[in-house]
Amino acid sequence: QHQHQHQHQHQGPAPVSLAPTWITHTAFLLLILYVMLDSKAKVDRSTAQLRYYREEESRVNAKIADFEERARQLAVETERLRRDNEALEELKAEQLARLAKLDDEEGMVAAIEKERTKMLHRDSIIRNQVQVLQGRIQIESRREATDKFGPGRHVVEVDLMFPERLPTHDEETGRPLPTKFHIEMASLADMPHTVQLFLEQVHHGLWDGCAFVWNPDHLVLASPHVHAEEVVDEDTGETRMEVFEDDDKREDFVESGYTSVSFQEYSPNFPHRQYTLGYAGRPGGPNFYINMQDNTRVHGPPQLNLTEDDEVDADPAFGKVVAGFDAVERLHALPTKTGGSGWQKDSFADDIIIRYAKILPQQAEEE
Repeated sequence: QHQHQHQHQHQGPAPVSLAPTWITHTAFLLLILYVMLDSKAKVDRSTAQLRYYREEESRVNAKIADFEERARQLAVETERLRRDNEALEELKAEQLARLAKLDDEEGMVAAIEKERTKMLHRDSIIRNQVQVLQGRIQIESRREATDKFGPGRHVVEVDLMFPERLPTHDEETGRPLPTKFHIEMASLADMPHTVQLFLEQVHHGLWDGCAFVWNPDHLVLASPHVHAEEVVDEDTGETRMEVFEDDDKREDFVESGYTSVSFQEYSPNFPHRQYTLGYAGRPGGPNFYINMQDNTRVHGPPQLNLTEDDEVDADPAFGKVVAGFDAVERLHALPTKTGGSGWQKDSFADDIIIRYAKILPQQAEEE
């Protein structure tokens, strides 16, 4: 018994288990390691995204710089052609003054023929230079249109607002009367410069709130000489188009830089057939019209034009109505003002507001 008590006194307190503490420390270390690895992964992803955005910014800046350089070159070329043309006009004036002083009839005829040959030669050079410049504009327009709007097929939807006094539904069927039509643009291979101009006008909303104002027998013409905006009626909460008197949207076109074409682009592959669109004016734009009949002989190139002036350029034809013909015919059937002459004679009795014009997405256009 004494020995047993002696042994019991030397054993001391029971040892404490260290297993839970070791596991806790290990788990804590693993948690810290996970957090560090996760943070590193996030940092790597953020770094990769930042690198991508910087590379994208560099590409965009490079593209902008390239475009600005091309624009500068075109401006330089245009200015050079202008100076050449002024020099030619001065030369013509000088030579005509010299010829007027010649007394010898035979010498005068010879001198005139010689100067005529020189002028024809210079004129040929200038025409070639102009054609080169026009070709460059077409190449640049096609590149820009493809980059921004895709290679095609490009379709624009136009929604019209007819006067409120007119019926909105068919009396027999009760269906809403048509207000929309679709325009398919000409191929960028045929009319790149003009198509790009119209797509940019639509993209920037320049035609929203303009109107169809002229309605002769052979066409209907839209113009920015009217300014309307969609407003909400405070009493009913309904939206309506309000026309602003003594105001128009011509300044918006000027400020955007998309007023008219740089030259009268024309392709025999896209003549002024019925339901095609063309730009009016010299240079063409911003007014455009829908041909309500085949107007190739009226608005086409000189060899087809009814006039005898071989210097008359064709109007650019750049699109055609492919859907909503009933809306276009409804537009054309509206009355014009009585009395007056010229433009007033064939002006719509009420301006037909363009509620909107928008480029349809490919999917929506196919549907």
